[in-house]
Amino acid sequence: CGPRINSKFTFDVLKPTGNKNGLMTIGAGSSAEILSGKGFIGAGDCGIYADYGSTILANGAVFNTSRVSGIYAANNSSIVANNAYVNNCDLNGIVAANNSNITANNIEANNAGSRGIYSSSNSRVVANSASLINSGNAAISATNCSFVSANSVNSTGSKSDGVYAIQGSEISI
Repeated sequence: CGPRINSKFTFDVLKPTGNKNGLMTIGAGSSAEILSGKGFIGAGDCGIYADYGSTILANGAVFNTSRVSGIYAANNSSIVANNAYVNNCDLNGIVAANNSNITANNIEANNAGSRGIYSSSNSRVVANSASLINSGNAAISATNCSFVSANSVNSTGSKSDGVYAIQGSEISI
């Protein structure tokens, strides 16, 4: 069981390159919690990253200005991040990949370089009442039999697609 993070960390913005996740959990049974108002700013990769069956609880946490994604769950992992902030991420605000689940209601994922929310490869994201303003490509994207529930979402300003589902995926908006 990982730590309860009760601090806000800011990465050195002069050295923002990869392999610098704010917090990463790996393996079934691994878990961590970030308290409200705390988190990781300017991570070189992801603000938080749950992998291989791990879990992260991050309600109200802050992961702004991550170089890849603010919140990333992969390989059967789960993240709950209601009321969290993942603004100004270079690539994606939220990513669920390879059978993972993210619950992020009332989240702010504004100004994502590519996508505000991205669900792929049999993953599921629930992000009702989200703010996904000014996404670089699509506010919401689902691929490879994935699902996104995003009711009452503000997705204004997307430069390409507001909502994009392909390859047997479904988006409820």
